[in-house]
Amino acid sequence: MNAFLRLVLTHLRGFRRDRAAFFFSFIFPLFFILIFGAFFGSDRPRVPRYKVGLIREDVEPASAAFIDGLKQIPIFDLQTGGTRTSEFAALSQGERRAVVVIPKNFSRAFAGQGSAALEVRYDESQPQVWQTIQFALAQSVMQAQQSALLTRQAPQVTIAA
Repeated sequence: MNAFLRLVLTHLRGFRRDRAAFFFSFIFPLFFILIFGAFFGSDRPRVPRYKVGLIREDVEPASAAFIDGLKQIPIFDLQTGGTRTSEFAALSQGERRAVVVIPKNFSRAFAGQGSAALEVRYDESQPQVWQTIQFALAQSVMQAQQSALLTRQAPQVTIAA
């Protein structure tokens, strides 16, 4: 064991004399660990957020409840209050990933009087984003249909892209 300790001390003295070997053996790896740890070491997963324009043509309480449900979806950054023209212009300029139009007959569909289709326009250059948004919208529609089913008959609401 004594010979091993002497060998280790001899090599450490050699590192002290050769500064380049010391730097690339100890300092450089620590530097890389710190840099990559800063970039990739987040404990919490990052949830993407997509700017989605919302045009509300139906002013009944059922559409307000549906919008409240959309606001609970963590990937949506809802932009409300715009007109068709302004929201579609924002979509074409790349400021929105999608635009959802809640039609005038939306609340009637939840009252069991006909059907309604959410009009959705999206950025066609990013189909994977559209699939994510479409899935979240479909879940929100299903939840709204289930809550309406508990009180009345099932509403007929679809997503039309």
